[in-house]
Amino acid sequence: MRIDGSFVADAERHGLRYTCKDCGHFLAARSACAHEWPVDQHLLPPMLKNGEGRIVFCKEFELE
Repeated sequence: MRIDGSFVADAERHGLRYTCKDCGHFLAARSACAHEWPVDQHLLPPMLKNGEGRIVFCKEFELE
């Protein structure tokens, strides 16, 4: 999904959680997903370059 500065501001304002560290399936000690999904695209919030970026949401994300 493409994002922009508006998405980042709204996510912060509404407390949107979407990274691995916020997921109940994340094993922090191993920095891995309990379901063995790759975590490289989900570990950190998206970075914006020139006011745009991309975000990938995990289909199995579950809030702790």
